[in-house]
Amino acid sequence: MNNIHDAPPYKQVPGLKPVITDYLASLSTDIMNAIETYKKQAGSRAFSIDQLQQQITASIGQEAVVVRAGYLSVEEDVTFGSPTKPVIDMADGINTNKEVTLTVYGNLILENGLKGNTKLNVHVNRVNQSYGNLWAKSTIHLNNDSNVLVADTLYAGVLTYNSGTLAVDADQLIVQGDLSINTEVEMNIAGQMVLGGIVSNNLVANLNIKGVDLFVRDHGKQ
Repeated sequence: MNNIHDAPPYKQVPGLKPVITDYLASLSTDIMNAIETYKKQAGSRAFSIDQLQQQITASIGQEAVVVRAGYLSVEEDVTFGSPTKPVIDMADGINTNKEVTLTVYGNLILENGLKGNTKLNVHVNRVNQSYGNLWAKSTIHLNNDSNVLVADTLYAGVLTYNSGTLAVDADQLIVQGDLSINTEVEMNIAGQMVLGGIVSNNLVANLNIKGVDLFVRDHGKQ
């Protein structure tokens, strides 16, 4: 862990790093394989939120409709799917620059990353006890009083908290690289948290893991 004085209590166990490395790699591989499967099910690429909504509305008789878009700039509140019609929403990336709420009933999958520049609220919900995942292959940046609620798994290549007061809730958190904490954060994880590393430069970070354990592959520089 970087910035050892601000790190949560932890214990280095000799010989455990290869085990955590393999476990993190296994979790990541399962998610990457699921993403590739969804890609094969997706129809033609949409180039706007309106086009995505049209594809969702037009779907008939599918357990969950799989839609795919390029980069999306979200400038107003938007909901994808419903409690009776789940959606697998795939996009190259998402950027927001104002206070908005993004709600997904199903899965939100980002080929690259998510950048919430101010007061972004993300709610990813299960439908019939399935789905409820937010997976980003690259970096999730959360800034300026953003909130993320993920019913199942929050996965990111890198997860960075930069400014304001941030809140993140998920059933489990998996980060291939670093969880970088540069501001006040409240995290509630019902199951496990598995990280490549932690960088902590903040005033206060409350990491509440209710289920199993916090596993960190790299302890970093002290």
